Amino acid sequence: MKDKCAICRQMFDLSELYEYRGVIACEKHFDELQEKRNYQRAEIIEDNEHRTAPFKGIDTASNTTLGKANKELLSKQIDIAKKEPARLKNYEDGKL
Repeated sequence: MKDKCAICRQMFDLSELYEYRGVIACEKHFDELQEKRNYQRAEIIEDNEHRTAPFKGIDTASNTTLGKANKELLSKQIDIAKKEPARLKNYEDGKL
């Protein structure tokens, strides 16, 4: 069987390809692939921390008065945080 290197797009036998975090590359481009995937992952982590920062240490329990009020006040930010960013979807789909 053959598959394509994510960097150079050339076809190789599967035995000549290396996988890193769900993406494959040839030996020549494996280091570059690792750098790109690590950068993507770091960006996703940073984005997630930014989107969820307003909720750290805040009561959002549905069974408390304070939690209900916080949920109401932060409803727009909660909706934003619930949505899957395109960056994460591309990462999970193995796109560089």
